[in-house]
Amino acid sequence: MTLAIENVEKAGSPHIKYVLENIKSPNLKILFDVGHAHYFTNDVSEFFNRHKDRIVYTHLHDNDRSSDAHNSLGNGNIDYKRFFKLTKSSSIEYHILEVNPRGMGDVEKFRAHVRNNVELLKEYLK
Repeated sequence: MTLAIENVEKAGSPHIKYVLENIKSPNLKILFDVGHAHYFTNDVSEFFNRHKDRIVYTHLHDNDRSSDAHNSLGNGNIDYKRFFKLTKSSSIEYHILEVNPRGMGDVEKFRAHVRNNVELLKEYLK
């Protein structure tokens, strides 16, 4: 069984730091939330680079650092092109896309959101 913890607070928080430093199981992995890293630290690469050998999933959403908004990609100021360059030398198995950002009102908005995010991901992953 693999257990993946998510960076839900500042990268230097005592809880995450304790878990990552004291549980050495090869089954303990990380779900790296790009939006959380951007919001809490404004440095997506620092935590990612320090723990990239344990990161197996990413949670992709955008924000502008004014809140932990789970916005659609491109609706914030995270530099996803730069982030995906970081991931090229990692062992990420899955990128999890935020499919129901806050404020999603109806089916047409949802369809437009998915199309927009898929197109952006195609560009980022080139």
